[in-house]
Amino acid sequence: MLGLPNSWRSAYYLYSACGAFVWIVGILFLSESHFDREAAHRKYGEAADLIDDKGETRVIERTVSIPKPLTFVERLKPWGAVNHDLNILTPVWRQFVFLAYPAVIWTVIFYGMAIGIGALYIGLSFSILITQPPWNWSQEQTGLNTLGGLVGVLIAIPIGPMSDRFSAWRTRKNGGVREPEMRLWTFLPAIILSPVGLAVFSCTAHFKLHWFGFLAGNCIFQCANFIGFSILIAYMVDCYNRNTPELIAIFIAAKSALSFGMGFKVLVWIEEQGFLVIGMTFTAIMWFICMFGVFFLIFGKRIRRATGKWKVSHVHKL
Repeated sequence: MLGLPNSWRSAYYLYSACGAFVWIVGILFLSESHFDREAAHRKYGEAADLIDDKGETRVIERTVSIPKPLTFVERLKPWGAVNHDLNILTPVWRQFVFLAYPAVIWTVIFYGMAIGIGALYIGLSFSILITQPPWNWSQEQTGLNTLGGLVGVLIAIPIGPMSDRFSAWRTRKNGGVREPEMRLWTFLPAIILSPVGLAVFSCTAHFKLHWFGFLAGNCIFQCANFIGFSILIAYMVDCYNRNTPELIAIFIAAKSALSFGMGFKVLVWIEEQGFLVIGMTFTAIMWFICMFGVFFLIFGKRIRRATGKWKVSHVHKL
């Protein structure tokens, strides 16, 4: 779009149109998510266990009528069920409690660093470098680096179904007991892919190698990012699935603040230290962050048990 008249305005028009489209689609098709699972189980459960005076367990069958599902037009109403058991201000402060849990902090750090490095270090530096010797690309061609990221994302798309099927297989092997750490096995490729992608991109920039190195590095790095984005947020929600809207809200705010803060002076760092130093620093940081996948595979269950006993956990009934 840089080759079009008023190119920067056209780009913002396109971003605004995409945002409006997503907003409209959300209004039309995003259903009300307020659902009390425990209350529904008590009310509509098919059977209940009862211990009589002799200490014997009896199963009492209950027959209830399931409420009729709402129609599409009824779901479009701007109002819905009111939760009278919760103060409207409680979620405002209660969501910050989630930042005390290691799994949430790990997910926030991975997202924040991956987005900051991908958008600012790789995206901005490529657009500056590729127009200089020895590559001498035109400004209209600087956006082609996103093709590498697109290929990486397409390669990583199957990781979602693979994670679900692998977790289901491990659950069957575990006697039907599901554990959030089962999903982390499919995250392990990111431990290699993330630092390798950054190293390839940084070495291409420092040693002025063939332009394909930029695309290959971005492809590998974004493939690792997509694996992490798909697996870690699911792992975080599996660990602490109470009050999920509050968890997602504070997660989005925290990772956005981190990605902004990380990339606030990234171009200044590059000018002062050079691509090789900054690139290898980011490579080491991402490798260290990804290696926590092994840590949570080993100690994740113990951590969840320990955090469930914290006093702050009672505000979410974890």
